[in-house]
Amino acid sequence: MQDLARVPIAALRGIASGTSVDGALRLTDVLIALAGADPSLPWLHCLRVELLFIAGRPVEAGAVAAALMADPTAPAVVHEAAKAASILAAVVVHREDGRQRAEAILERTDGIAPEGDPEAAAALAVLADSAWEAGRLQKGIVWAREAVARSEAIPSPYWRMYLRIGLANKLIDIGELAEAGQLAEEVRELQAATPYPGIEAALATLRIKELIHNGQWSIAANIAGPGDTGGELYFTPQFLGHRGIARLYAGDVDAASADLDTCHELLAAAGTGEETVACHWAQLLLRAESPWPVGAPDLMADTFALHARLAGLVAQVHGAAAWAVRSAVRDGHEMLARRIVRVTEHVAKANPDMPQLALMAVHARGALRLDPVDLVTAVQQEHRWARANAAHDLAAAMCPTGDPVARPAPMAHQPAAPRPAGWNTLSEREQEIAELVVQGRTNRQIATRIRRSTHTVNFHLRNIFRKLDIASRIEISQYAPDGTADTRRPHGA
Repeated sequence: MQDLARVPIAALRGIASGTSVDGALRLTDVLIALAGADPSLPWLHCLRVELLFIAGRPVEAGAVAAALMADPTAPAVVHEAAKAASILAAVVVHREDGRQRAEAILERTDGIAPEGDPEAAAALAVLADSAWEAGRLQKGIVWAREAVARSEAIPSPYWRMYLRIGLANKLIDIGELAEAGQLAEEVRELQAATPYPGIEAALATLRIKELIHNGQWSIAANIAGPGDTGGELYFTPQFLGHRGIARLYAGDVDAASADLDTCHELLAAAGTGEETVACHWAQLLLRAESPWPVGAPDLMADTFALHARLAGLVAQVHGAAAWAVRSAVRDGHEMLARRIVRVTEHVAKANPDMPQLALMAVHARGALRLDPVDLVTAVQQEHRWARANAAHDLAAAMCPTGDPVARPAPMAHQPAAPRPAGWNTLSEREQEIAELVVQGRTNRQIATRIRRSTHTVNFHLRNIFRKLDIASRIEISQYAPDGTADTRRPHGA
């Protein structure tokens, strides 16, 4: 039995990646018990740290790492790996404590992470995440790039992949897709050489975020998940949160709800930390799209009560600020709407070299004031979902009565304009709503007709605008299908 302790570490990683993290952990524990004083023992403990983290058990991972750091018989390279793992696990357990530890590590070197110092590289990654969550994106990118540049000093390939995934996520948030793609390719190469569970879910998340940025929501919504997690509880919830967002943007509320339910189940099973920004954002959208919405603005106020949390949301999620402002105003929370605008403007000023944040702030302010000048500027946003929302808000600003109505139908002798190819891409629900718009029905009347909320009607209208490449509902009448023209009259006429 003693020979089992000499099973290659790579074989245990393969078991975890191909079958079950929990199973690999149990086998690792058995091998540790059998190893005695075998030289493989410290490396088995190193692997156990990684597997515990992957399994959503960062408290245990940190404890094992601390024991390795205190073990005078462990090789120096094991000490280095344990130091990096310790700080990265600590920040998951308690964000503020982890941030303070990271700052203390860098203070020892006057704020400069020396080459060949794995602990300092991990500390930089922690501070990058902290800055990102607070809306200080420029500083976050600088630190995350420094962390990756110094990551080769970390003996564990898992943590090297982890730091690259963190930077790639941030780069996609600011639209730097090419650099993010290069990092993803580096992760694939590392994963091919040393497979770890969860990495495929992380790579799929990066792909979904890229597709969302480009407006390819239906493609992102159909990306297959990692399947049975086998105990992998770190990256899979993030994947489900972002795919849920894509499905909501694509109009598939039921599938998004299923993703969010699974996400919450996994987070509850892990029992660690807080939900990600992606999970919070998907939950806000889902709450608003419910047939019986229960105060999405209240959820916004409760979940993002702290300035830093709200700053992180508006900085990381394109269009979130304007959406939240619009929702808050509609439901009578004007104080909240004004606060969101102030925070968004503060984030833009704190990141002067990121023009997309300035456009977000302009959009939020324009949504509050229904200012056509601001909203015309906001339509220039690169992010497709944010741009579609800006076009919708501009249409509302151009209609002083609030709910834009369809333009009068053309005279009978005027031929209807040909439908664009995009019309055939509308779902059945979108076609139904488009035809009701052509009939002159208001959003509230449409909501009553289809037995959904006005939030849902607005959600589908934004998808219709994008697919037909139009800026407002008044343009839909040009593209109505044959047979709809006879019903084009104001409701109640």
